[in-house]
Amino acid sequence: MRIIRSSIDSRAMEKPDSEAPYPNAPVQEVVFEIRFPGEPAIECKRDLFFDRVRGEFPEVHVPTFQPGERQAVALMPYHFKSADRSRSILTALNLFAFASSRYLGFHAFRDEASRWLKEFAAFFKIGRLTRTGLRYINLIPLLPDSRASDLLKVKVALGDYPAASVRNLVLGLEIPRPAGVLNMRLAPWPDSKVSQLVLDFDYAKTENLSIANIEEYLDESHDETKRLFEGLLTDSYRTYLKGEAVE
Repeated sequence: MRIIRSSIDSRAMEKPDSEAPYPNAPVQEVVFEIRFPGEPAIECKRDLFFDRVRGEFPEVHVPTFQPGERQAVALMPYHFKSADRSRSILTALNLFAFASSRYLGFHAFRDEASRWLKEFAAFFKIGRLTRTGLRYINLIPLLPDSRASDLLKVKVALGDYPAASVRNLVLGLEIPRPAGVLNMRLAPWPDSKVSQLVLDFDYAKTENLSIANIEEYLDESHDETKRLFEGLLTDSYRTYLKGEAVE
């Protein structure tokens, strides 16, 4: 089996931590989001919060309202982006999120996400949360004659049709866990000259949440996601992720 090297392979991974063992990791973006009861002060003082973060997130991207849009403008997030656009802070009346496309490992991501989240929560006096979500978006290139099952331990049989006959697999599911729900989506990525798979994880919590326990929620969300990801890898794909030659 041959695997096409993705664009992320050439991306320098400066000082990766112990939670980033794979030089050829397929991670494209990681997002951690909190939601909370609507806080009008966020609309009134957004400029003051921007003053506190503009040193690292100088670009402002405002939401675009489309005709027929049912969502209120106040619930559409502003994006404050770093100069190289690899990191973003999203704020709206009822949410805050930190996103990064420069993933150096979970510990580094957790530290930075927690830093900005705590800054935001203290500034707007956010305490009770209604949802937390950690999302990993992965892009996995493969040859046209390859299947998802060459890389991931995913097999689907439909009646008398064997798993080998299934192509262009689109799979969406949720896995209830003791303290949350892990959602996964696997599908072909249509907007590319190279055949790729999207592997999208989103671990969500919605019960009895407080800003005081945010790092605990981050750790739990990562552990649950990593457990599924590691269990999905075939031996050959794991070898490739480690940067070793694949026959």
